Amino acid sequence: MSNDDNTQQQVEESTPERRRGQARAAEAPVNTPSHIDVAPRDYDLDVIENFLDLVFHTELIEGEETMMWTVPRYHKPVYPVTEEAMFESLERTRSAKALYFGTATARRNHAGELRNQQALFSRLHVIVLDDIGTKGKASDLPEALQTPTYIMETSPGNFQYGYVLDAPIDNLDAAKALVMIMYEAGIADAGGKMPNKLVRLPEGVNGKQGDKGNFVTTLTKSDGPRWTPQGLLDALATGAEWEEIATNAAEATKRRVRLKGGTTPWAPYRPTRASMSGMIDPVAEWLEERGEILNEAGDWLTIRCPFADGHTSDGDTAGYKPLGAGDDPSTRAFHCFHDSCASMGTRDFLQYVSLLDGPSAGVKDDVAEMVSTYAYDMVNDCAWRIRDTINPTMISMSGLRNGHPRKTLVANAEGKMVAVAEYQRWLVSESRVTVMGPTFNPSTPARLVGGENGDLFINQFAPPMWGDGEFKQSDVDRFVEFLTYLIPEANEREYFLDWLAAKLQDMGFRGAAIVMVAQRQGIGRGTLSDMIGKLIGEVNLRNEPFDKIISDDKYNDWMEAPMVVTNETLNDGGLSTYKVYEKLKDMIDPRPVMTTINPKYGKQRRSMVHSSFLFLSNHSNALSMSEDDRRFYVISNPNVPASAAYFIELNQWLENTDWARSVYRWLRKRPIDLEILLAPPQSTAGKQAMIQESRADIDIVAREILAKWPCEYISAGQFTQAIEHFAERLDLYDMKSYKNQIKRIMGALTYPLAQVSTVKIDNKTTRMKVIINRATEDTAEKGSELSGSHKASVRATLIPENIKETIKNVGISLDEIGL
Repeated sequence: MSNDDNTQQQVEESTPERRRGQARAAEAPVNTPSHIDVAPRDYDLDVIENFLDLVFHTELIEGEETMMWTVPRYHKPVYPVTEEAMFESLERTRSAKALYFGTATARRNHAGELRNQQALFSRLHVIVLDDIGTKGKASDLPEALQTPTYIMETSPGNFQYGYVLDAPIDNLDAAKALVMIMYEAGIADAGGKMPNKLVRLPEGVNGKQGDKGNFVTTLTKSDGPRWTPQGLLDALATGAEWEEIATNAAEATKRRVRLKGGTTPWAPYRPTRASMSGMIDPVAEWLEERGEILNEAGDWLTIRCPFADGHTSDGDTAGYKPLGAGDDPSTRAFHCFHDSCASMGTRDFLQYVSLLDGPSAGVKDDVAEMVSTYAYDMVNDCAWRIRDTINPTMISMSGLRNGHPRKTLVANAEGKMVAVAEYQRWLVSESRVTVMGPTFNPSTPARLVGGENGDLFINQFAPPMWGDGEFKQSDVDRFVEFLTYLIPEANEREYFLDWLAAKLQDMGFRGAAIVMVAQRQGIGRGTLSDMIGKLIGEVNLRNEPFDKIISDDKYNDWMEAPMVVTNETLNDGGLSTYKVYEKLKDMIDPRPVMTTINPKYGKQRRSMVHSSFLFLSNHSNALSMSEDDRRFYVISNPNVPASAAYFIELNQWLENTDWARSVYRWLRKRPIDLEILLAPPQSTAGKQAMIQESRADIDIVAREILAKWPCEYISAGQFTQAIEHFAERLDLYDMKSYKNQIKRIMGALTYPLAQVSTVKIDNKTTRMKVIINRATEDTAEKGSELSGSHKASVRATLIPENIKETIKNVGISLDEIGL
């Protein structure tokens, strides 16, 4: 049977009663929009019927009902009705009406009434994005989301995109979290602020004043796929897992919401009615707590009218528009349609609320937006702006006060209207979030992160903006071609790609420090550094001078950045050669470590450091490394730079393409072996050259002595005396703290035995160590005690004649190399 035959059969079987016991796949006919005055008119009930079968394709559970609204043109929707009631109404009228349905089903309240309240939420069946084509372009949606289940044109050129869920969501918190995360991804506006949302049905009129009021809402597409929550999350490239959200929606929301939700997920008490923009209206929260909210319909809440005793006609309800809703989200509004309340305005309502020990509030109120936007830093006595910004901004308290000087009339506890500065009201707000300073935690995208004792910190890490998904292979090929030029050795290039991929796949990864060595300027490492900054996010990369990294400067908050790049890497020889290596060795660890952070502004803190290091140098002796170094991977760059034409073309590609999105996504999918990346890095030709060329004269002498020593055992005194034989060649006594250098060298090239492992030589008790490169199977192990035979061998071997011969041979070797 063809699709057209299927559709015709479904239309013939449809009835206004709509038996919900069977789930039918429906494809609603597509209409032609009308731009003329549509009243009076006949409704095509089959179109509506088939559309509702498309959305509510699963069998309803016991007690669950769909909600419909039939609204006279130019009026606001109020209470929902059943499907049957809607169809009966449309069968007997030709008046133009706006038609809506609820994205969630509901249970009836204790009085048997059908109401759209979150407290009565049953299951979320569809998620709808508004204003596609006007406030947002369809082409701006992630590619996968450009194929919704249905598309509804609600006014000329303005569409709603509906994503029907494969299985409805019965957890309200999880449904809220999913909607919030979709909003956070930037593809929905604040109108999608709740899971029990009113959206358009086909065949209804737009209902708004002006030309839009004559437009028939038209279904233009109804053959798209159904969606799972995980499918939506994957399409958004959020990296979120639905299982995590369904298990703990509150924590998942905190982890995922960064830019638009503000401080709200971390509010001291959990709000029930926060808007998607993060604004909490204390009045709406108070009404919810008291059970005064009877129904939700768009931007307005149906509440019990506090002045109902004066109503002369039936009904005790009124309308309240909370903060965060409507075209003016910073303004509250109250309205009652009963004649007796004609003189009662919003200010009267707020005075009533305050007299009942409710919140003190004003009609025009920017404080809710301030509370959502700023967190108070108790340690630094400042505010942090965290909403609608990638990089949190520290603002002094005087700056915040001067930025929000306006006073608002609010109703106090006596019901009087008094003027209070917005800044003061922000300070005392119950929803204000308090933090204990900044931190940098790339292991989580959460805007605020917890520390010891339950304290909150501002997380200055911002996940890269590129997301996961499809990529252009041509951009990836261009990037690899550039790296092929910049890192000619294939093994080194693959290691670098794995290292960078591991970082982008998990910002908590550190790995070995990369050292890139070129013999001249203009090779292109600066371009690579800029590219890494774009891939990882500029806020997550710190370019720091090498002198600063190795200095004794106590301010080290740059260490918290996920990536640290330094140019002009070069040791300056002498004692600093050893101190620098030891400092870097302590700083660079393949795994995250807890470190004391001393910020220039703020309080000292303990922080888990995840920084990866990229050192760039034009010197093959940039760093002094020991033979057994386990922290540095050295890469050799080309000796001859590419042509100017090559770099012109490269820069044009970087500036005129969206290359970073593709390269980031490709690297995120690149298979890597973490065991290799976390293991001591293999020695490269560049590293061997650096070890040799960066050796100080004292190092060379020390290694020659140990290589020619009569046996594998040596004491600190013997080692020092042997080196002092060459003091004149080394200018040893002119070195500052030369004995510390000797001690450091010996510690790197020998290992200790047990404290009691001593030998009597010339009637002096001497503690021996083992020369690592001379050790054999018969040599005493680290920390062990020398046996009697070992001691006898040492006494027989380390006699003055043998040691003198050793020194002579060392001198000959030094003469041969010109030292």
